[in-house]
Amino acid sequence: MKKKLLALTLALAMVLGMVSVADAAVYTVAAGDNLSRIAQSQLGDAARWKEIYEANKDTIKDPNKIYVGQVLEIPGAEPEQPAAETPDIYAGLVEFTAFGNSVAKPEQASGQQFLVNKEDAKTYINPLPLDYQRSSANDKGEISENPFMIGQLIGNVFIPMDPVEQITHIRFQDMFRGTSTYIAENDTRASADPSGFYYNDMWYLYGTNGSLWYSKDFVDWTFVQLKDTEGNDMSFTAPTIAVRTDENGKDTFYLAWNSSHLYSSDSPCGPFKDLGDFTYHGLSFKDNATTTEMEPMIIAAHNDVNIFVDDDNRMYLYWGMGPYISGAELNPANPTELITEPKILIEYDNEYKWQNFGQNHQDYENGFPEGSWMVKIDGTYYLTWATSGTQYDSYTAGCYQSTTGPLDGFELQEKEIVNQIDAVTGTVRGGGHGSFVQGPSDTLWYFYTVNVGYEGDMERRIGCDPAMIDADGNLVVPHLSEAPQYVPGVLANPADGNETGSDILTVKQGYAVSSYSEGRHPIYANDESMITWWQPAADDENPWYLVSFKGNYNVDSFRVIWKEINADRSVTLTDKYAIDYKIELFNGTTNPLDPANAGSWTTVYERTGETEIIDYVTLDQPVLAQFARITITGVSK
Repeated sequence: MKKKLLALTLALAMVLGMVSVADAAVYTVAAGDNLSRIAQSQLGDAARWKEIYEANKDTIKDPNKIYVGQVLEIPGAEPEQPAAETPDIYAGLVEFTAFGNSVAKPEQASGQQFLVNKEDAKTYINPLPLDYQRSSANDKGEISENPFMIGQLIGNVFIPMDPVEQITHIRFQDMFRGTSTYIAENDTRASADPSGFYYNDMWYLYGTNGSLWYSKDFVDWTFVQLKDTEGNDMSFTAPTIAVRTDENGKDTFYLAWNSSHLYSSDSPCGPFKDLGDFTYHGLSFKDNATTTEMEPMIIAAHNDVNIFVDDDNRMYLYWGMGPYISGAELNPANPTELITEPKILIEYDNEYKWQNFGQNHQDYENGFPEGSWMVKIDGTYYLTWATSGTQYDSYTAGCYQSTTGPLDGFELQEKEIVNQIDAVTGTVRGGGHGSFVQGPSDTLWYFYTVNVGYEGDMERRIGCDPAMIDADGNLVVPHLSEAPQYVPGVLANPADGNETGSDILTVKQGYAVSSYSEGRHPIYANDESMITWWQPAADDENPWYLVSFKGNYNVDSFRVIWKEINADRSVTLTDKYAIDYKIELFNGTTNPLDPANAGSWTTVYERTGETEIIDYVTLDQPVLAQFARITITGVSK
């Protein structure tokens, strides 16, 4: 990366010419700034952005990317006035969803076999309410002056790149135009590309941004900052985890990710030892970039890797992020070594529209196989992959099946894994780039990427739903769930219907608010969209949001999704904000805002302290109500 940035800087310097720097004032970059705007405001001439770049190129690196809060030298500008005080953090309400049942709902026999006492059964919600960490430092507050610049530079081969980028980006350059911008509203708090793992009755979940969570009950998740054996924090994109038991019964855990070395540990929580890069015939993937010896069959970098350990303890590697996905066997004695010739297993096929790139799978010229995952069920190998683009709600997954072996005999499963109508509607959208995990009582679960996409293409969350082999032998996920469902181990056949039966009560219902900001209308808090939110007026000292159920309901739970307005994007990882709030219910047919009814509201939940951006609130007992209100009682750093 450093070499590419240096090459870009030198190339642009040659194009722009060297500009001498006179006495300069300083300027602190604000949200929405770019070099042309700064030149116009500080120098009165938008064309003089080149001077600003030349004066600051040691810190700017790329003239199309500057950071909010960065201090720049402005040749010939007046000294900067003292910066205005940074606005306080305040809350935007993305979704306020209540769940429950109508008092008139008839009793229905579920037909499901419960493995535990139903009254003791725990539940969860999608997107998973995890401790989503802040973006890594290289993603903070990037503003692009020209959102199409990256696509154009790639298309013109203006930036020297290693072969993998030539394959995955130049060939698909049109797919990357306009994908370099990030909105400076606030931090992304994102994760995606989940690698799920069930081991010794514990759930482990690894995700992009260097995240690991573990949970015994699938409700309370503990975040772990993984470290290597040198004590360094580990950060990764699209991880894979696998365990192999040797002849002495010792378990070793193997971790890898996009273009990484292979790491091993005695524990799924690390620390992880660096075993080196993957090699074939003595050449690493990086070495292979400089030779044509194996060029037709192997790409230069191993993006979106997946490690699979078969029943016989043989190990395999799958990798690829366009134009194809490859596989090879690994040497168990030296797992970085590929011992079979890399074989192309999956290629894009536009005969199946769901493989096409785009929100509506409209691009019949481009597909982008990525995110491979192998799972073996009852003797059949299911090699899955993601397609259509992670930034789209239509992000889905496909499958090839084989009864021959993990590298041979694969045939396309013509049916996509995720129901597309289900995937592009509701709050939980997407469903690509995930992992299939066999959990308690041999149940099958699919962890997947949930699209958000407001803070740039890579703002995503994580979901999980039951999977199954259907009557036609297809590996499918019947439903991306919106409502509460039972945790793994409660139902014997969760794929037949795992939701608890609680209905969504609040979507598109009536509302009232204490105030709202222009463009952030109250409807945005119950419209089933992760890219909209209700935002109270800046001077609202007691912001509240009320929704009417328009009927009599027994309310049992809530999902609350927040937006942290004015969050400092330069603050990464563990620093978080506190959004204090309370939830109240009111049962009655008179005006709930009448002062005479002030004492009739029942507080059912209060939260103070550090806030997750997704909260799942369950009540000990259902509460009869016709209105719900959430009040923000405080926001602080």
